[in-house]
Amino acid sequence: METEDLPLLGETLAVEFANTRYGVGPESIDFLGSAARAALWFGAGPWAQDARDLDWPPAAHRRLLGLRDAVHGLCAAQVAGARPAADDLATVNAAVHGAPRAVTLWWERGAYQRHEVRRGDPYAQLFAQVADDAVALFGSARREKVRRCPGPGCTMFYEQTHHRRGFCHPSCSHRARQARYYRRKKAEEAGAA
Repeated sequence: METEDLPLLGETLAVEFANTRYGVGPESIDFLGSAARAALWFGAGPWAQDARDLDWPPAAHRRLLGLRDAVHGLCAAQVAGARPAADDLATVNAAVHGAPRAVTLWWERGAYQRHEVRRGDPYAQLFAQVADDAVALFGSARREKVRRCPGPGCTMFYEQTHHRRGFCHPSCSHRARQARYYRRKKAEEAGAA
């Protein structure tokens, strides 16, 4: 798998993270399914650049998948208008608390500089970064803009940042237009016969 194969849409970290579980049934793809895939995914995005050097031991990889499934569950519950599962909330909250952060103030280059430091192992720091983004998204009015793509065969989530945006990606919009065209042509052919 190459970086170009990853479904990165330019969404917030929490939504991109949820989208690493794509599809359903035998056609599903887990873009974090192995340690190598996890390193590739984290290295491809603009977040957690130091995560690409992590070796992902089995215990950390299991925690990663558990957090991803919890964030995916929060997205799915939001889209369905349902109450989120208590386990999903507990998993996200545990990740936030797994790497406490401290904010310090420095004076540098003639101005105050805010600096944030996380404590904990690198995996806990990474999980806390993802969980913080999920808390920021679902703990604000932005959660109302989380959508599931209606494109044919697509299971991706996206944040509708523009009122005319109706799909996760232009390729899904194009597939939907093609499907409508095909149905219209078939109906016209059936009516002419």
